[in-house]
Amino acid sequence: MTTEILNEFILNYLKNDKTNTSIMLNGNWGSGKSHYINDELVPYLEKNCKEVIIVSLYGLKSIDEISKNIFIEAKMKLLKNPKVLVAGKIIAKTVIKSVAGFTPISLDVSEKDLNVFFETIDLSNKLLVLEDIERSVIKIADVLGYVNGLVERDGVKVLLVANEEEILKNNVDDKKNENLQYLSIKEKTISDTILFKLNNESAIKNIMNGYASYTIKKLFQDDNSLYETAFRIVNGVCNSNLRNLIYAIQKTKDIILKIDSSNEIDEDYYKCLFFGILYFTSKINKSVFPKWDGNNYFSLTLGDKNYPLTFVAYKYLRLQVFDNTAVAEEVAALRKYRFLEDISEYNDKDLSTLFNYSVHTEEEVIDALEKIQKKLEKKDEIKPKLFTAEP
Repeated sequence: MTTEILNEFILNYLKNDKTNTSIMLNGNWGSGKSHYINDELVPYLEKNCKEVIIVSLYGLKSIDEISKNIFIEAKMKLLKNPKVLVAGKIIAKTVIKSVAGFTPISLDVSEKDLNVFFETIDLSNKLLVLEDIERSVIKIADVLGYVNGLVERDGVKVLLVANEEEILKNNVDDKKNENLQYLSIKEKTISDTILFKLNNESAIKNIMNGYASYTIKKLFQDDNSLYETAFRIVNGVCNSNLRNLIYAIQKTKDIILKIDSSNEIDEDYYKCLFFGILYFTSKINKSVFPKWDGNNYFSLTLGDKNYPLTFVAYKYLRLQVFDNTAVAEEVAALRKYRFLEDISEYNDKDLSTLFNYSVHTEEEVIDALEKIQKKLEKKDEIKPKLFTAEP
C-alpha cells in the first residue's frame, strides 16, 4: 500500500464511515508508523480541513489518564487554532465521564452546564489517534472498551496505532484466554486493521533530509547512489526499523561535532562513519553490547567490508569516549585499506608476485617491489577529496 492510498482510506473513514467503529494501523516497532502519521497523514488531513488529535498511551496506567491526555491535547489544539465553536459538535461523554474527576468543577451541576464546560473537547470533524496501545499498563480489553464508548456512543472517529504482535504475545504470557478476549472485543470495536508496510524510501529520504548534519546531507547530495545503499541497509540488515537510521544519524552528527576542524577528513571516512554505525545498530540489542571484533582502526564484522565500523565510533557508542588523535590515524588507515582493496580487486600482478615471493626469482621480486613503489607514489599524488565537516 502506498502513502497516497492509505491517506485516502483514512480520509474516507473520517468523512463517510457510518459503522461507529474504529480502525487500526498495525506494524512492527520502528517501522515508521509515527513518522507516517506526523509527516504524511496529519498534513494531508489538515489540507482536507480535518484536524488530528494524537495521544500516546505509552506508560499510561488508567482510563482516566487517557481521558486527561485527550482533554489536554484537544485544549492545546484550540489554543493554537482558536475559532468559534459551532452547534452540532460531538461532546464526548466517554471522555467527560472520567475527566470530571480531576477538573475543578462540581458534579452537582446539570449535564447542560457540563457540556458547556467541555466544549473545548469538541471532536467533530477530527481524527483521534491513539498510539502505542500495546505499551500502556492498562489491560487491552479495558482500552478497547473505552474506545468502543467513544466510537459507538459518541460517534468519534478513532485510529488505533499498535504492534498487534506484541499485544497477543503479552496476553499469551499473562493469561492464555486474554488474547481470545482481545480478539472478541476487537471484532466489535475495530472494523479494519491495516498492515503498515509501506515503501519506506520516501520516509528514509525525509529522515535523512530532516535529521542529518550538513556533512552527511552533502555526501548524499553529491552521490545519489548513497540513498540506495541506505535503503538496502535499512530494509535488509535493519529489518526496516527506521529508528536504527535515526540513531545512526544522531551518533554520526555527535561524532562529527567532536572532530577537530584542523583535521583533513576524506569523504570516504565520513561514509564509513555513518554507514558503519548504521550496520552496527542491527547488532545492538537490549541486553548485550557486542564486543570489539577488529584491528586498531576498523571492524568489518561489526560494520561491513565496504563500510567498516571505526574504532572511534565504537568507543563513543560504548563508552562515550572520543579520541581526536585516533581520527587522523583512522583516516590514514582507511586510505591504505582502500588502496590494497583496489589493487587486490584487479588481481595486481606485482602484488601477487610479492605475496607469492617463494616461487619467484629474486629479480622478479625486486622488479615487483619497484613497480609497487611507483604505484604507491602515483597513488599519493592523487589526493582524496577533502572538505571541512559542519554540524
